[in-house]
Amino acid sequence: MEREPSPCELRAGSAEQAGFDPARLERAFGLVEEFVSSGRIPGAVVAVGRRGLLVGPRAYGWAQVVPEHERRPMTNGTVFDLASLTKPMATAPSILKLVELGVLTLQDSVARWLPDVAAGTQGRQWAHRVTLWHLLTHTSGLPAYRNLYAAGQGPAEVLAELGETPLSRPPGVAVEYSCLGFILLGEIVKRASGEPLDRFAERHFYRPLGMEHTRFNPPPGWAGRCAATERYPDTGEVAVGRVHDRNARAMGGVSGNAGLFSTAEDVARFMAMMLCEGMGSKGRLLEVETVREMRRLQTPGLNEPRGLGWVVRDGDPRGSGGRLLSPEAFGHTGFTGTSAWADPVTGAFFVLLTNRVHPTRDNTAHLQLRPWFHDAAAAAVVDAK
Repeated sequence: MEREPSPCELRAGSAEQAGFDPARLERAFGLVEEFVSSGRIPGAVVAVGRRGLLVGPRAYGWAQVVPEHERRPMTNGTVFDLASLTKPMATAPSILKLVELGVLTLQDSVARWLPDVAAGTQGRQWAHRVTLWHLLTHTSGLPAYRNLYAAGQGPAEVLAELGETPLSRPPGVAVEYSCLGFILLGEIVKRASGEPLDRFAERHFYRPLGMEHTRFNPPPGWAGRCAATERYPDTGEVAVGRVHDRNARAMGGVSGNAGLFSTAEDVARFMAMMLCEGMGSKGRLLEVETVREMRRLQTPGLNEPRGLGWVVRDGDPRGSGGRLLSPEAFGHTGFTGTSAWADPVTGAFFVLLTNRVHPTRDNTAHLQLRPWFHDAAAAAVVDAK
C-alpha cells in the first residue's frame, strides 16, 4: 500500500486539495497582480500552502527594471534578498538549536560570548545585563539602527562600534525592534558553534529541508536569477545578488540581521517546518517545545507582541498579517519587501516576496498590500476548525 504523504513533506497541489476556496484564493493572488500591473511595485512572487501542499509559486512583473537594458521578468524561481526574514529563518533557529545542543542558554549574557563588545565604553555598562532572550525578543534596549558601515569597516570594527553604542532604555521594559541586537546574535552563533552563521544554518536547516536556493552571499552565477533591490543614491549601484543592508555588507554578507537570499518555494519549505513543529521531510530539525516557544508570545504587557525571532499576532490588527489570522499566527517581514506568515490554527502559511525597494526605498505600497493580501488569503481557508 502506498504511504500517505506527511503534511511535513511539502509538495505541489491545487487550492482545493490544500483546503482553500479556489475563487477566494484567486482574488488574493489578484490583489498582488493588480499592485504589479498598476506599477505600484515592480514585481512579486507569491505562494501559499496547507495540509503539506504548496499552491504556487505565482510570479508577477519584473525582477529588474533599471537600468533599462538589464530589465528582466520575475519568475517562479527568482531569488530574493530576504532582508530581515534572515532573523527568524537563520539567526533565531540557530540560537535555539544551540540551546538544544546544550551549548548556550537564553539567559546567557552578551558579555559571556562577546567579551570584546563588553570591553567597549558603553558595552561594559550593558553587556552583562542584556541576555540572548532580550536580543531575540527585541527587548535589549539597543536602538533600532546605527550606521556601522563606514568605509573600511569589517566585522571586528562593527562589533567594536556596537560596544560603543549606548542603550536607549533599560533591558526588558519595552520592545524596540533592533537590527543591532541580531548582528550580535549572528556573531554569537559563530563563537558558540565554531562555524559561521551561514554554514551552521545550511547544515542544520536548509540542506535537510531541500532548500537548494537559499544561502548567504549568492555566487556571481546567481545574479541573473536575483531580484534587484535599491539603486543607491550615493553610488548609483543597483544591488543585484548582493545584500542590500549595508551593515550586513560590513559583516561580510553573513550577518544575523540580514543577508539571507531565497526563493518563495524555499521560504515555504521553512514555514511548513515551523507549522510541523520542527519536523521536515527527512526528520526532526527542532524539538516541538522549541518551536512552540519561538511562536509563543514572549512580551505580554509590552508595546509589541514578540516571540523568539518571530512577530506573533496575538490579536494585534496593526501588523502586516492583517486582521483575519488567528492570535496564534506568527510571521516576519523584510525591508526589501518580503514577508512570510503562518497560522497554526488553520495550518496555512503565506509567502509574499516583492522587490518594492527597486529602484528606490521611497516606494511604500507594500505596506498596504501585505495586510490586504493576508486577509484575502486567510478568508480563502475552508474547514478551518
